[in-house]
Amino acid sequence: MIHIQQNLYEICFKDDQKTVLSIPRLPGCPDEFTLLEEGIWAWQRRCPVATPHMTLSVQVCGLPDFWVIPAVNYNGNGFGPKGDQYSRWQAEAEYQGLTCGDQPWVYAQHRCAVPGATCSEGNGYVCALFSEPNDANSCALEPGPDCLTHRLIWPQAEGPRVFANRGRWSDAYQLSGLPKDRFNAFIMLAPLDQPKTGYRHLLDFAWRKFAHIPPLQRPRQEIWDLSIRFAKTLWQTTEDGFSGFNIGLSLDQASHSWQRTRQRRFEIGWCGQNASLANSLLWEFLLQGDQEALEKGLAVLDSWARYAPLPDGVFRTHMDQAQGGTKQDQVADACNLGTAARQFFIAAELAARCGQHRPQYLKTALAICDFAVRVQSPDGRLAKSWTLDGQVAQPAGTVGAFLLPPLLTAYRQTGQAHYREAALAGYQYYRRELLEQGCTTAGALDTFCVDKESAMPLLKTALSLYADTGEAVYLQDALRAAWYLSTWQWHYNTAFPPDSELAHLGFKTCGSTAVSTGHQHLDAYALYYYRDLQRLADFTGDNQWRERAQGIFNNASQLISDGHLVVLRQSRPAGSQDEAFFQTNWGQPYAMSQWLVAWPCALSLEALWPSLTAGTQAPNMPTSQP
Repeated sequence: MIHIQQNLYEICFKDDQKTVLSIPRLPGCPDEFTLLEEGIWAWQRRCPVATPHMTLSVQVCGLPDFWVIPAVNYNGNGFGPKGDQYSRWQAEAEYQGLTCGDQPWVYAQHRCAVPGATCSEGNGYVCALFSEPNDANSCALEPGPDCLTHRLIWPQAEGPRVFANRGRWSDAYQLSGLPKDRFNAFIMLAPLDQPKTGYRHLLDFAWRKFAHIPPLQRPRQEIWDLSIRFAKTLWQTTEDGFSGFNIGLSLDQASHSWQRTRQRRFEIGWCGQNASLANSLLWEFLLQGDQEALEKGLAVLDSWARYAPLPDGVFRTHMDQAQGGTKQDQVADACNLGTAARQFFIAAELAARCGQHRPQYLKTALAICDFAVRVQSPDGRLAKSWTLDGQVAQPAGTVGAFLLPPLLTAYRQTGQAHYREAALAGYQYYRRELLEQGCTTAGALDTFCVDKESAMPLLKTALSLYADTGEAVYLQDALRAAWYLSTWQWHYNTAFPPDSELAHLGFKTCGSTAVSTGHQHLDAYALYYYRDLQRLADFTGDNQWRERAQGIFNNASQLISDGHLVVLRQSRPAGSQDEAFFQTNWGQPYAMSQWLVAWPCALSLEALWPSLTAGTQAPNMPTSQP
């Protein structure tokens, strides 16, 4: 309910007479509020004379308990110790707090996963202010002595300084705006029933209002075939007999050709995805009878199973040579370890289907799980990383949750209860972390901050526990993790400058996801939980999760090269795909990274895998419609 006072509007929820929001009026500029649905208003301010400058403000009574600018700032960011080897870019490498000095941060609309959105919780309510997509504005949250002010600002500006890349800032700017006489926004107000998840009301409405999922860019079989082709391109054997998939291709400026990287060449998971790619080649043999794929896939899995396990139970997650590595590879991280164990469990079953006896694959997976059980803290925490002699290198970060899904698999494979007990203890630890902090951390391994990737195994584990037990708490946990992951998902298509590379290529942002508060660009890593969102839709009956999953897959199908794709005047190898797309004032704005890394190919293939319980069949590829 909106009450008009002399200098402001007051908004109460339903018939409650307690003022929750106040909106300053601008003399001579009437405002119109249209109730779109319960708790959502469309707000239009009309000016008698067109102007390029306007600020729409909403003051929330009382100070916030929690606030979010989706994909940008989560209650101030600032996670993690600074100055260690995992945060060498972290000194001032993200937006921190509400202000820079005594001035509020101002963010361009297209830096946010919901256009220009600010969201806060306090006094039992959640409030958000946001705008139409591509309205050339910015957003800010400004703290006061007894209130928090949400602002939308025309024309677009950012400051007091602009986060431009990890460890790099640029100067504040303001664009020239076109004069107009109408300014539009949306206001959301809802009772807060689950602390630190009130933003789900904003995300739900924004998805229904703004989302236009790009169409699937290629037939699913073509995506599969091109990705298999690129995987084979990355396959190589070193001089001492180690077989692996090179982590990716970089453009050599001298020869103007794409070259395999020569350092840190092999990684079991995360960016290198050696085990996943090997399993996809085994699937290719099962599906197409491709003997070359079988031989290459087994060679990679055999190499890792032979050379990566170390005497103290640690598994070497990076391999530059068969029996060595680089100085940077002297830790084993939970993301890679969890991925390795999960993939080796799968490899054991796939190899058997291929008529190959590989008991070492199951042994390798169980050995990683045994290591996790041995080093787990009494409170359930699993560290971010360990030295190669098994000592904790970095304890902090939700990234330890990547070890939970394989621990549950180990229990199912062996019936040994200590695996499940370890998984449950770890799950409770990281579940509590998300409940208390409202975010997850340290899964994107080249930063040390709030991120998307660290929440992915929490969603997978919650769904697995719900499927096993039917206990409603696990489904609620899965929903909490899924909504948090959705704060990183783009709910609209950004309009790029017409002379930019992304505009030239026709890239669409809707459905894609940002990486972290330290890496504010888009990528396709959400393919990791594409199937988990489909399961969540099955369990809840809420089709929005299936739509969000389809948004992830369709978005990731963009700009996969068929061998003729030209980007920045350079053709790209068949099946390759860029790692990062710069949708905002980040990196080289409105362009891409020019890094043809292994993981987009690997995760696209994984999303197309048949069910491991469904027998040998054509890939269970997603349809173009939800």
